[in-house]
Amino acid sequence: MTWIIGISIFICGLFIGMVFVAYRYSKALPSEDPVINELKLCQGRDLSALLSVYRRELANYLILINPKRFLKLYQSIEKKLHKIDNSTSEVIDAEYLILSNKYYSYSDFDSLDTYDFALYADTYSQMSIDEIEVYYTDNVIFHHLNYLVQKKDGMSLWNELPRKDGYLEFLKKYTDSVDDTILNQRLILAFQEFEFNKDKFKKIKSKNNLLYETSWFSVYFIPDRNPSTEYGFHFNQIDEFGIVDTFLSDDYKNYINYYRSDINFEKKNHLNDINIERLIVPIPFVKDKS
Repeated sequence: MTWIIGISIFICGLFIGMVFVAYRYSKALPSEDPVINELKLCQGRDLSALLSVYRRELANYLILINPKRFLKLYQSIEKKLHKIDNSTSEVIDAEYLILSNKYYSYSDFDSLDTYDFALYADTYSQMSIDEIEVYYTDNVIFHHLNYLVQKKDGMSLWNELPRKDGYLEFLKKYTDSVDDTILNQRLILAFQEFEFNKDKFKKIKSKNNLLYETSWFSVYFIPDRNPSTEYGFHFNQIDEFGIVDTFLSDDYKNYINYYRSDINFEKKNHLNDINIERLIVPIPFVKDKS
């Protein structure tokens, strides 16, 4: 008896989903009335813009938590989109049905569902990174499926996703810049703390030139770098390295530069950071899980 009820519920759910998809799909069909077509076009563009806003909220949070992980996520999504592009119309319709059953209305894509003044970091802290990534992935794929389904009938109501040549390369460069921006801000904060407390120590603490350490960073003196004075910073929990280069000019102006480095503090790579004043470095300095 129980299995009969289970099968009945499954069939009802499948029927409701198919009706829902048919309703959405019918709204994309062209009409003989140009006014109705114009209204459908505006509606399609509005809905695609709505998903884009939800997606931007998710991406802004994810890229700050871990830029490299976000890049890998989008690269994996792009592979899924490419597979969909090469699928039959039956497979595309089936994929569309699956996500339509998962998200009954477009408001279900709103992963925040909170007050407009609530901080993203506060709201998203109640979700795991994996859960947030699922929302983002489903959003991108559903947007693309809508574009394909409606393009098939010659109307193209939805805006196409930004996937043209060079987009992934731009995304890679941008995530690198975000990564450099976070490291730059970490170096600034760490160097300020180090400068404030440096009178508390009188000499190098160990053979490896360790000067100062806290729960989130260590500072090493780098010898033989005249005329500059250079300090190596190791951010313990995320295992990243940087150099702070200080130079006192003849007119007694102090210049400070920040670089990405390696474990031996031999490399000095310029940071291609984004010129923003707001602090974006993740606080507290937790380990970024890749």
